[in-house]
Amino acid sequence: MVTASFVALTTASSAAVSPTLSTLWPAIGYLLMLLDVSILIAVHEMGHWLVAHSLGFRTPVFSVGFGKRQWSWVVGKIFDTEVRLSPILAGGYVSIPEMEDNSDLGGEARKHFAVWKRIAVALAGVAFNFIFAVMLLAAYFIVVGEPSTTVKSTRISGLSTHNSVARDAGLQVKDRFIAIGEQPVVSFQDIARELCRNPGKSVNVTVERGNEKILTTLLPDSECRIGVSVQQEIEPTVTSVGPGRAIVDATVATASTLKDVAVSIGMLTHVIERPSEISSAQLELRGFVGVIEMGSDAMNDGVFSLIMFNVMISCSLIFLNLLPLPILDGGQVVYLLLEKVRGKPINFELKQKLAYLFGGLFVILMAYGLSNDLYNIFWR
Repeated sequence: MVTASFVALTTASSAAVSPTLSTLWPAIGYLLMLLDVSILIAVHEMGHWLVAHSLGFRTPVFSVGFGKRQWSWVVGKIFDTEVRLSPILAGGYVSIPEMEDNSDLGGEARKHFAVWKRIAVALAGVAFNFIFAVMLLAAYFIVVGEPSTTVKSTRISGLSTHNSVARDAGLQVKDRFIAIGEQPVVSFQDIARELCRNPGKSVNVTVERGNEKILTTLLPDSECRIGVSVQQEIEPTVTSVGPGRAIVDATVATASTLKDVAVSIGMLTHVIERPSEISSAQLELRGFVGVIEMGSDAMNDGVFSLIMFNVMISCSLIFLNLLPLPILDGGQVVYLLLEKVRGKPINFELKQKLAYLFGGLFVILMAYGLSNDLYNIFWR
């Protein structure tokens, strides 16, 4: 059985919704995003299925979601493969007996399928996720053009009731940031970097209010926050590109997103040092519910935001499933490489024990992501 499961590491911004749709839109948005994420899972499983089928493997079941057959909607059969939509939409699987140690084929039958063929099947899901993300982004670039933005200025849009640093210093809503210390600032990233450059120390901040420039001193808190929300004034541009350039740029953008996902998870797990301008509050593990919620927000922000959300989730699926854990595609590749080196498969009982162990740890990880989802929905 080749499976796909995921959690995501990201943050999201909310968007305004028309008052006439405010009651119905959240529910509609969540349902549409549930369908969207299910399509991404189906793409992953389609990769496993197509490669396995083309190489002669049996594929009796293709399921989006997990759950018993009696709980699932059996869509139909394609090339002797039963297609199901199962109720637990936190992943999916393709049943491939030749990839399973406890199948009825036995070791001798599996020897007819070379290790490289089984590795190709295991990696096909993440390959299809990458290809799908590139195609989706390239299609947008060809039809609409490549969007880019230039930040012109950043203004204070609100003052916190919990953090009074900015309020006590006399800053007001609509003040435009000009400089922090001796450094001119334009974007939110500029401001965050300069505020975190000297943690625990006061900084001079220059803002523009009307036609007047005002200099004040702030002492950011331990998370480099000063108790403001900001709004950036941006200037959007769109550049027309041909198919070749679109595919190249979409590939680069998808690879960059995959790198960002890997770096973010590295910082979350403290494998990579977190830069001072990024607070711990900006890094958060989210579960399936959070992914649906963030996708709904992205849909509110427009077509390009929705496409980039799909690219990000595709990259999360790729990164997660490549981890060398027994229950994921990366773990299957490790087993197969060891089998190639040893000349015989890894002991089934050992693999089963490792699967139970890491499966339990993965459930705990998903529960932690779900707790963050609920915290964001009901408390934050």
